[in-house]
Amino acid sequence: PTLYTDQFVPGSAHFPLIAYARRNPHAHFWVTEYDVEYRGHWGELFAGYADSQAHLIASHFHRPEEWPEWGWWDREFTNPHGVKLARKNMLKAFMPFYRISASALDALNAAHLNGWRGHVECLAPTILQRQGYSMLDLNQAQRPCYRGEYQDPNPDKQRLSTLRWRPHVEREEFLGRESDHALVFHPVKGDWYYDGRSIVSFEEATDILPETSS
Repeated sequence: PTLYTDQFVPGSAHFPLIAYARRNPHAHFWVTEYDVEYRGHWGELFAGYADSQAHLIASHFHRPEEWPEWGWWDREFTNPHGVKLARKNMLKAFMPFYRISASALDALNAAHLNGWRGHVECLAPTILQRQGYSMLDLNQAQRPCYRGEYQDPNPDKQRLSTLRWRPHVEREEFLGRESDHALVFHPVKGDWYYDGRSIVSFEEATDILPETSS
């Protein structure tokens, strides 16, 4: 279910964040999907953006003319009756890992209440752009934390982004791709995670959990 309609709208995972922010006031909120892994120290990654005043920090910003075949420009996207929105004025971002400000969340919430609908990766950047909020690519604030420009499958592995929709990130790529750089990877769907030093399988992690008395 969503907050504003009884119909399911794909790309609505930001609704729990809006609800959480109402009860937990902070200047900014980081969102990390479960299948994002960072080959580095998370604290250092977050610290690299601490001085940024951008209201939305995400990856792969595009306008319709830059990626006309992207599937969410018009699908499920609705603006309020009487409000004109030229397609050229839409904006999208890739948001499995992003930071958003409290004021930007308020603006997004107000937009929903006024009738705006759509996948958050198109809706949020479009709304924030219309209202003059600042946005920043993750690679602009510090040294690059992801590599490659293609979010969809591409035969050129080096042009395929480490932050992408498909294909899944395998262990070999996670460990080997530009191994001297701390990089963010998505989607990691395997039975493993990175503990800051090495890859650990879920089975190994379960084996080392302390026993609890019943």
